[in-house]
Amino acid sequence: MKNKLWVALSLIATTAAPGTQVFAQDVQLEEILVTARKRLENLQDIPVSVSAFTSETITARDIRTLEDLAGATTGLVFENYATSGLSAAPIIRGMSLPFTTAREQNTAVFLDGIYLQRQSMLNPGLVEMERIEVVKGPQSAVYGRNAFAGAINYVTKGPTDELEGFAGLTYGTDDRFDYSAAVGGPIIEDRLLGRVSYSASEFDGHTDNEHPYAGIDPSGDNTEDKLGGWDDEVFSAALQYNAGDTLSFEVSYFKNESKREPQAFHNLDGARQFDGTDPENTLNCLDSTTTTSSGVLPVEVSGYHAYCGEIPYEPVYRDDLAALGYENDIIVDPRSFAVHSETELFTARMEWDFSANWSMKYLFGYTDHSGGGTGTQADHKSLLGEGITTGVLGFDPETGIIFDYTDSTIFNSNPEEELEASSHEVQLAWDGGGDWQFRGGLYYSEIEDANWNRFFFSEPCNSQESCQAGVEDGDPALPDNFLPGSGHALRGSETYYEDDIYALFAEAVWNVSEQLTVGVEARYTYEDKTFEQINGVFGTEATADGGEDFNYFTPRFTVQYQLSDYRMLYSTLAKGVKTGGFNPVDPEVNPQQQVYDEEENWTLEAGSKNTVLDGALLLNVAAYYIQWSDQQGIEAAADPDGFAPDVIGNIGDVEIWGLELETVYNLNESWAIDAGLSYTDPEYDEAIYSPAVNDANSSFGCDDITCPSDGDVSGNVLARTSKEQAQLGITYRAEMSGWDLSARLDANYRSKMYATPLNLADNGSRTLANLSVSLRDEHWDLTLWGKNIFDEEYVANSFVLPSFSGYIVGLGPKATWGLNARYNF
Repeated sequence: MKNKLWVALSLIATTAAPGTQVFAQDVQLEEILVTARKRLENLQDIPVSVSAFTSETITARDIRTLEDLAGATTGLVFENYATSGLSAAPIIRGMSLPFTTAREQNTAVFLDGIYLQRQSMLNPGLVEMERIEVVKGPQSAVYGRNAFAGAINYVTKGPTDELEGFAGLTYGTDDRFDYSAAVGGPIIEDRLLGRVSYSASEFDGHTDNEHPYAGIDPSGDNTEDKLGGWDDEVFSAALQYNAGDTLSFEVSYFKNESKREPQAFHNLDGARQFDGTDPENTLNCLDSTTTTSSGVLPVEVSGYHAYCGEIPYEPVYRDDLAALGYENDIIVDPRSFAVHSETELFTARMEWDFSANWSMKYLFGYTDHSGGGTGTQADHKSLLGEGITTGVLGFDPETGIIFDYTDSTIFNSNPEEELEASSHEVQLAWDGGGDWQFRGGLYYSEIEDANWNRFFFSEPCNSQESCQAGVEDGDPALPDNFLPGSGHALRGSETYYEDDIYALFAEAVWNVSEQLTVGVEARYTYEDKTFEQINGVFGTEATADGGEDFNYFTPRFTVQYQLSDYRMLYSTLAKGVKTGGFNPVDPEVNPQQQVYDEEENWTLEAGSKNTVLDGALLLNVAAYYIQWSDQQGIEAAADPDGFAPDVIGNIGDVEIWGLELETVYNLNESWAIDAGLSYTDPEYDEAIYSPAVNDANSSFGCDDITCPSDGDVSGNVLARTSKEQAQLGITYRAEMSGWDLSARLDANYRSKMYATPLNLADNGSRTLANLSVSLRDEHWDLTLWGKNIFDEEYVANSFVLPSFSGYIVGLGPKATWGLNARYNF
């Protein structure tokens, strides 16, 4: 450990060493302003590691998803999963989220300062952005609200004091078609400014669906002949009133509707299935015996419980599918639909410089969000059904008929969600122009949040009639232990949450000398959380209510030393906290797992920021060490029948160290290169992965050969995080007959990620290349772009269901090309 830190600190010292004097070049890099510390500052002047992207970069590189953003950012990984964002997980510096359907994320996402809590709110890709900021390291002192590993700030374009706007179109492969327009400017000169924008995007998808009825268009939301498509629509409006030189008010409204098909995926199925076991087990290791359920009855099953090695891109051969003519085909049920979400966001802000030294800011936010889908299904489960054991009875709520239902295709809409939240933040700041600056304030948020899931039991999609029926909702009021008939739904867990969040924060900055600055930030947070559980996971009666108070103190200490006007060293010590919460378990059976506690980390970071060679070269480096305690992870549910989904618990501690480097170099007026490298070494420390424990509740049945029977994963690499990332870009610029030409080729690399803490299966590494060529003049902006231009086939992620020995293998987007045409005025 000491050797690793010595190497990192040596590199920082080397980058900060005095540079050699060179001849001046007219190739200075553009200055980027950010609000990473909730005030406008030069990116290179702040002692925080931030990757920022301007509106020009966002447009030229078609950064419209968090996947695109992660491909361009060192230290950021994003997993979209087959659900296309319903269980999305942005990961900063290896601090992955083991439980993807958790209410809060490890990385906080904000739109114009307002916290976006639910996963399906995390991709406002069509919004007219001024910039995007990825702030790395715990930001709990500044942002609170679960900025445990860092924060992503979306900053939208606001009203301007001059009339301006644009109209744009995008046309691309696989029926990609976007159209957008915006106009803004003065309504009353120097007093009232406004801006409105509208964008829509349609995309058929990037990967062919080989299902025999892929193009049948079932009723309701569905997946068509390709996978990974979307239909998005965004409207925004803003007004700014300047009451004088020192007082301004701004209100804004944002509405986003998004419909997302599932990504291309396939299943790897092992011994534990809904119907007991799978006779054609497609896993390859850990031959063990565990207790699961056949419909509603506990039963012992034997066979492979895990996959070892690199997870395959193509589906594993199955005799039952081969008999139908399908061997290595991507077969996704056309009735699947990942997510249909709607989000409305209203903000109001005031900024008032009420004296020469004092200023005040107020920010109000209101969010109304809903999201859900029918879930996804694929492979033999779509064409042949799950094969539920004969003797399990079905119930048709329309006719009251009870019958024997042996085969069905099961869809799980997990989770469906509704959220309403409001927040208030007041901030006072004092700057006397001397050695000290102060800032402090209050924060309050009220949240009403509900989520539930439904299990849809449908006929297999093996005929035109059965496929066109779609996945329909039905009456959830069923007798105990009865499954619904075809075309109806079983209501699963249903939980309502109410959160009241109070926080007090402060900051003091002391300019010790012209070179040395010391800062302290701190936040105290109190959370009053309650829940009401209507029923259990599989529709069982499990009514319960309760609550828990969480309170925590999150400081950050900063030391900054200015070597020169353009070279700086800094070091920070910060605490990050992610709040605790509740599990939807039966309180009569499992009260001890109903509440899980906060997790926290202390992060020590040292870095250097440098702009040298007369402004032509930017070179930033940061090294960090993280001690993460009480990590929230997956636990096996304490269920005497051995049949319940996994829950969230505090599973142990984690140790992480890492190094990041970012550079941009304008070689001359025509050529520039940019590069980023990150290395993260995250290891479990005294952690227990309880699904692996070989007891009555075990999902894996570890044997001490393939994996430890006591579930001890200490020393293993964290699941779902890459140790190495790299980006390299080359840009060429020139003038052509009154047009500015810009051509860019870039590539990004991500090393393998393990699927679970057992470190048995991994997604493999991948390298993607992208291309863009732009022509611009005073009014026109034309860009040809391509993503994954060499059409690399890769496993993007894998979602593991230990309770069912299942791996949902998400496949990365195939090559896509497009042309943007935009007229600016």
